[in-house]
Amino acid sequence: MAEAEGSSPLLVPPLPPPPGMAEVEVPTAAETDMKQYHGSCSVTMDVERSRFPYCVVWTPIPVLTWFFPIIGHMGICTSTGVIRDFAGPYFVSEDNMAFGKPAKYWKLDPAQVYASGPNAWDTAVHDASEEYKHRMHNLCCDNCHSHVALALNLMRYNNSTNWNMVTLCFFCLLYGKYIRTSPDPSRGSSERLSELPVSWSVATAAPRLRSQHRLGLSACLPSVPLSCAHP
Repeated sequence: MAEAEGSSPLLVPPLPPPPGMAEVEVPTAAETDMKQYHGSCSVTMDVERSRFPYCVVWTPIPVLTWFFPIIGHMGICTSTGVIRDFAGPYFVSEDNMAFGKPAKYWKLDPAQVYASGPNAWDTAVHDASEEYKHRMHNLCCDNCHSHVALALNLMRYNNSTNWNMVTLCFFCLLYGKYIRTSPDPSRGSSERLSELPVSWSVATAAPRLRSQHRLGLSACLPSVPLSCAHP
């Protein structure tokens, strides 16, 4: 009995799982956080609700964009697609973009976020928005583009902290895609035309309007018989 108590315990190998059941590996906490962060990338866009996850969005400013097509209003979206934009002095809009719905979007890759911490994208967008709630809006120096640039710098997008209004303007012009909606027959042609990109609508509608204007003038002129045209 003493020898039994002093001897080392027998090591029993683990029993195999029952037939039909596979072994399940328990993920670590770090793997769980990473999976939750990258799992939100599967959120799709919803044009009707203006949801553009992990995107920089752009919309034209009336009159100003007509003369300078490169100038417009910019915002950045959260991982769920909610738009945050620096809309005015000490005001950052949420889910209600200034100057209307976006006309262009630039899809970014959340895998290029190098900031540490869980959900770094949304944290950077939130912190940038809170910062610009205490700033005066300046059209030339500190504007909506600067707000987006700060968010990208905070999250270290593409491992860079040198984002600014100039680089954003250039990349949005280069990689931005116009938002196209399916035509609705129940809506008027003027409403459908307003959804088209500004540059396209102006370039296409202007010649038509000029031709219609000439036709309208010719229709209003009185018809003069050829025999009476020259005495």
